[in-house]
Formats: sequence, structure tokens, C-alpha cells
Amino acid sequence: MRTSITLSLVLACATAANGNLAMPFPFGGPQMSSPTPSSLRHQPLLRGRDAMVDRFEMAKAKAAKAVAETLDLSKYPKLFAAGGLCASITHLVTVPLDVVKTRMQVTPGVYTGINDGISKIYAAEGLKGCMQGAAPTFIGFLMQGALKYGFYEFFKDSFAQQSGGKEGSKLPVPQMMLAASAAEILGTSCLLPFESIRIRMVADPSFATGTVAVGKKTLPGAGNQGAIWRHGTDFVQADPFHNHAVSHV
Repeated sequence: MRTSITLSLVLACATAANGNLAMPFPFGGPQMSSPTPSSLRHQPLLRGRDAMVDRFEMAKAKAAKAVAETLDLSKYPKLFAAGGLCASITHLVTVPLDVVKTRMQVTPGVYTGINDGISKIYAAEGLKGCMQGAAPTFIGFLMQGALKYGFYEFFKDSFAQQSGGKEGSKLPVPQMMLAASAAEILGTSCLLPFESIRIRMVADPSFATGTVAVGKKTLPGAGNQGAIWRHGTDFVQADPFHNHAVSHV
């Protein structure tokens, strides 16, 4: 009997409690509404997460801008190598013409022209005579071509970046001429000592044997400054030509 009464009271209390929870607050239990996106953004934890995401995006954009404003240095070794190889090979092919030109300047009247000069030099000295000075020509123009074309691209990209443009963008002609002149001076300065050795080897084959021997006897007497500025006209000849060429690039 007591057990039946107890079970009846428990069931009655459970029914009443279930009814109160189903009723609106304050008569029933507090209603737990599902969180909405607008309310979630005002919670402290989520606000901190959003701020962190915003800071990350800002840092990412800043890093991308810094990378875009930095020169791509990985391409310049290829440009230096390409310029040096192209200049040295093309001038190596024309060595016989340089030999005849130098001999005609040193001993005027001996040769009537290019063909006559090459024929007589080849008959007297063979292929070695026609290629006299090939080693200093190759080394000199290897350095000159590498410095000239490599630094021209570097200076051009630097000017473009400073003016607010992109790397490799079109520059005004004065800036291109300035980049070309600076690169040409660097390249020609390294070429001229080897040009002095070549001229000495061709003009007087008995002076010494080999590039190193001729250089040891030629350069100490004139000094590096004399070896360079003795051919100051080369700057006047080469630089305007280079500027005219690159102004159309």
C-alpha cells in the first residue's frame, strides 16, 4: 500500500515538472534558445579568434607586398652567364679581322685590304697567326659581356622598382640610357687591360709568348690605370652605340 502511494507521488511530481519546463519562463523552466551567429561574434573567445585571423591576413598581405617589391636575384646569374658567353663567342669569331686591322694600323701599306691581309698572314704564320690574341679577346669579352648585360638588367629593374613600376617594366629613355652607361663603363673597364694585351700580341708577336707573359711585361709598365685610360676612346665609341641599342629594348 505504501509502495503504491509513493510511486503515485513520484509520477505526479514528474508530470508537474515536465509541464512547468514546457511552459514559458518565468512560470516554467528558462528557455534555452539556440545561439545565433550574431550572438556568437560578441562572445569574448570568438572575438579574440576573429582578431587573430584579421592580424594574420594583414601580415600575409604585407609579406606578399614585400616579396613583390623585392628583386628576383635568382635570374641575374643566368643573365651574367648569357651575356659573357655571347660576347666572348661572337668576338672570338672576328679575331682574324682584328688581327688584320691591328697589323694595318701598325704597318700601313703592307696589306691592301682585309682579304689580302688574311691571305698573307695565313701564308706566313698559319692559323696561329690569324688567331693571334684569341685568348685575351675571349677572356676580356667574357668579363665585359657578363658585366655589361648583367648589370644593365639589374640597373633597369632597380630603376623600375624605385619609380613604382614592376620588375622588367618599360622605362623612360633617360633612365635606360643611364642604366646602359653605368653597365657599359663597368664592362669596358674590365675589358681594356685585356685589349692592351691583345694589341701587343698582334702588333709584335716576338714581344712575349702567351697571354700571361705579355700581360706581365705590358701592364706593369703602364699600370692598370694606364692600360684602361690609354683606350679612353673605346668608352666614347662603345657607350653611345650601346645606349642606342638598348634604348629600343
